[in-house]
Amino acid sequence: MPDGRRIIRRSEPAAGNNVVAGCVGEAHDLKSGQSRLGTLAGKCYSLAYKAARFTGAYAGVDTYPNYLPMSFIKTYATIVLSLGLFATADPAKCALVVSNGNFQDLTGLTPNAASGWYDGVPSGWSSSTTSLTFNVINWNSGNLAANLQTLGTPSPFAPLYQSVGTLDSTGYVTLSFNILGFSPAYVAAAAIYNATPGGSPTTTWAVLATATYNQTAGSFQTLVAPNVAANTPIAVGFWSGTGAPGLDNVSVTAIPEPSTYFAMLILGAAGLVARVARRNRRR
Repeated sequence: MPDGRRIIRRSEPAAGNNVVAGCVGEAHDLKSGQSRLGTLAGKCYSLAYKAARFTGAYAGVDTYPNYLPMSFIKTYATIVLSLGLFATADPAKCALVVSNGNFQDLTGLTPNAASGWYDGVPSGWSSSTTSLTFNVINWNSGNLAANLQTLGTPSPFAPLYQSVGTLDSTGYVTLSFNILGFSPAYVAAAAIYNATPGGSPTTTWAVLATATYNQTAGSFQTLVAPNVAANTPIAVGFWSGTGAPGLDNVSVTAIPEPSTYFAMLILGAAGLVARVARRNRRR
């Protein structure tokens, strides 16, 4: 046994896939103010014990017993913690960007005779609608929004849509937006698409996630497409079912799956674990 140092004996492979996922979840809580950095670090250090054991087995260090020094476990835990924080960093993670998601850009729109209304398809967006009047409204002291009753008609189906980029790595795509009620009752719908080149929502695009909303739903909504493959071109679309729903504050985020980080951790650390374990076994 190495000179009285704290050591940990490698056990059978554990639930390794939960290691980084746990840290990612704790990091999200830290970011939202629901957890403290000390709590996050402590839980990630605990998870790192499992990671070290799992990775040691993955590296093929099979002779029993194998010992991993506490100094190595702490270093390993720091790596896991860093990956958890990296997964929740604010910069765009997968290059998905909505253009004119708040509809404040009036480029290409024509003022309507009715006060506060504008005609035309908003800049950055597309629609095959033939109802090109009363399309955008100044609904709240300079805050503009799209009118899905005219820009996203259900029949003929002509959603308001936009391509937002290509997913860099496998993960979850989250569409966030506000639904506004320009009529007492309404139904609105949203979708996330696999936007194959040359297609559109009415032709070849495949729906990755979709949902409908009515006047009883809250204004702020999110729609999630899980397990979207890397290099998938992403688009979003909106349309009305009945009534006059409005749309504002559209954004898209993408979070790589925790398994992506775990794979990075395994590949980067397997050799190191094997080397440290074998060195300590010889002592």
